[in-house]
Amino acid sequence: LYSSAASDVYKRQMLLLSQIAGIGSTSLYLFGVAPTIIVAMILAIAYDQRFAVGVASIQAILVTFALNSGLEFLLISFAGVLAASFMLNEVRTRSKLIEAGGATAIAMIFATVMAGLLNLDPMRFVMVNCLYAGAAGLGCGFAVLGILPFIERTFRMTTAMTLLELADLSQPLLRRLSTCLLY
Repeated sequence: LYSSAASDVYKRQMLLLSQIAGIGSTSLYLFGVAPTIIVAMILAIAYDQRFAVGVASIQAILVTFALNSGLEFLLISFAGVLAASFMLNEVRTRSKLIEAGGATAIAMIFATVMAGLLNLDPMRFVMVNCLYAGAAGLGCGFAVLGILPFIERTFRMTTAMTLLELADLSQPLLRRLSTCLLY
């Protein structure tokens, strides 16, 4: 029950953050995509990839309506959600988050180019939107990397990264245990 209530509050905050980030950006409001991608990444790490895709897709639809955007915004968001969720199948190192952010950036750049070509947008406009999409995708990887310890504490969960950090032999307790077992 606690996790569900905290998750609901978290989703509302990310939806509000998407609306605020979308104010004054380009016509596609690509920085409005970032909170949705962050939700997808956190849910993929904390729960399951399919759950992350489902919840983040619903959030992408809500953000699209909240920002009064078109179908191309939804498709770019959905490309980012899919890339972020499926890149985080097994997170064993913190650098995997940066890799997932890079893959998300590439997927959203590709989707932005396709949307721009379908809309017959000027190439300069498409390139600027690609820059925003790439920055949003890569920035999400760094953002999740920074807030992951707080998410782990808030939801009282232990990820594979935390277990690997605890299994490091430089941890004081493991050093004491190893010396006790040797004697």
